[in-house]
Amino acid sequence: MFNFPNKLIVREAVWEEVNGQLYQRFYKLVGNSPHVPPLLHIQQQKSQILEMILHSFQFRRPATPFSSIMNHDDPYSLLKELTERENELLQVYQSYTYFFSQYPQLLSTLQQLIHLQTNQVNLLMGLRNLFTYGKEARISSSDYWLQQGFELEPVISGLTFPTSLVFDENRELYVAESGYAYGPAYAKGRVLRIDKHGTTHVFASDFEGPLTGMSWYRNHLYLIEGSHDGKIYKIDRNGHREVIIRGLRGGSDHFTSELVFGPDNKMYFSVGTVTNSGVVGVDNAYYGWLGHRPNYHDIPARDLRLKGQNFTTDNPLTKLNPNDKATTGAFHPFGTPGFPGETIRGQTLANGVIYRANPDGSGLEIIADGFRNIFGLGFAPDGRLYATNNGFDFRGSRPIEGDWDTFYEINPGWYGWPDYASGLPVTLPYFKPPGHPQPEFLLLEHPRLAEQPLIRFKPHSATQKFDFSINESFAPIGEIFFAQLGSAPPVTTAEMQPVGYRVVRANPITGQVHDFLINLKPGKGGSGPERPVAVRFSPDGQSLYVVDFGMLGADVATAIPYAETGAVWRISKK
Repeated sequence: MFNFPNKLIVREAVWEEVNGQLYQRFYKLVGNSPHVPPLLHIQQQKSQILEMILHSFQFRRPATPFSSIMNHDDPYSLLKELTERENELLQVYQSYTYFFSQYPQLLSTLQQLIHLQTNQVNLLMGLRNLFTYGKEARISSSDYWLQQGFELEPVISGLTFPTSLVFDENRELYVAESGYAYGPAYAKGRVLRIDKHGTTHVFASDFEGPLTGMSWYRNHLYLIEGSHDGKIYKIDRNGHREVIIRGLRGGSDHFTSELVFGPDNKMYFSVGTVTNSGVVGVDNAYYGWLGHRPNYHDIPARDLRLKGQNFTTDNPLTKLNPNDKATTGAFHPFGTPGFPGETIRGQTLANGVIYRANPDGSGLEIIADGFRNIFGLGFAPDGRLYATNNGFDFRGSRPIEGDWDTFYEINPGWYGWPDYASGLPVTLPYFKPPGHPQPEFLLLEHPRLAEQPLIRFKPHSATQKFDFSINESFAPIGEIFFAQLGSAPPVTTAEMQPVGYRVVRANPITGQVHDFLINLKPGKGGSGPERPVAVRFSPDGQSLYVVDFGMLGADVATAIPYAETGAVWRISKK
């Protein structure tokens, strides 16, 4: 049995094949420039190495439909995409020496692959400086940019932190107002119904925030609440409600997720982790819950053995003594150390998990674990389950730098938190935060990783809910649209564009991600979506609805939400 995760190698082989096509496109755009090195030749060498590794394990690379490749028309944009893709591949290839440690016969081959990949990334980084004349520009007379051929219009505004949108059998629209964001709460959660005439009605109200997801199923609305005692409600058309599941472990750094029904007529949802990376620390006082729940901590879904690493920090719970320190271990309350070889028992009411249950709430079971913060969850038209997972932050007692947001196909198993970032070991040099030690494993041994991500999104983009195109007139069927909330406060890239604050479209086969809608000027007074948190296609697939969370800023101590700044928008073809 192999100890490396599903799709490792096969995914990279597909990516190399796609990159080869992108390089050919690049050469056509730049002509016979003497400044362009033989990138395609390096690409072919790497592909040959991967084919050899695939053959060693009797794997077969799936055919890539090149008609689905998303191309650019200028060399700078194409070069930018290739650089990002090749840099990601470099980190994956460096992880090969970890995943294939029990196959020493491959060591020299892997070193050659890493050498070629490093050389290619360096060449691409140098080339980007030569093609600034073609630098992509988001030109718009407004403060947002939308892909040509589409138009944006408001549906409803003045919402307090909306997170979810669904249609019922009559194609009437329901919107959930979370009522809560990080920082002070402004209102109770509620659900609004927008009828076919555009009139808004309060369908259900007085929920503890945050409301994180909902689904319409068999004449009922199912609603998930992410508070400390997380609940799932079943609500009929008259607004009568019943709690069918309670006790979910939300109300901390992360909450619950979207709620969806599968082809098996069961409901699926997720609960995030209590902490950033497995250790309760001073950052959790900033998030506002440590002072109220000093004994709260992450609980795993399966038995885990600890290495016993502990972390000593200031103690925010004893403000009268600023010199007081506390030592905390993974999966323990703040101020409680762990010890080597200690076993933490798994429980059903756990953190970082995806659940499945019957429509009446019975039969609750965990189908996958080892996630940090799943918020988007959904089934593709072919019946497969997918999820977005938000990556580690550079904060807390165990900071981790540079982690991506990810998009996974979900199959039963363990997905790596707290010792793997986006499917890669946190011990890779790439994840070392400046001024802090290299992250170490918290666990003494690891279950086998279930999957590798299909897509890795930019760090801090806060990639949230998604939907699949079902109408060719809007976008190729199966293409996926993602809402990216963005960081708080805005984190900018080298191009000085905010990370997130947009809707992107992506191809799950090629792993390509292209912008679809961008908030060019985050902040007050914008004329378009501020922070997209969810997208949903209309039942006919001809319009894409965008749920705009609204204004959410931050200072050094806490988040600063702005009530009644959320909205819902509709995007249609012109």
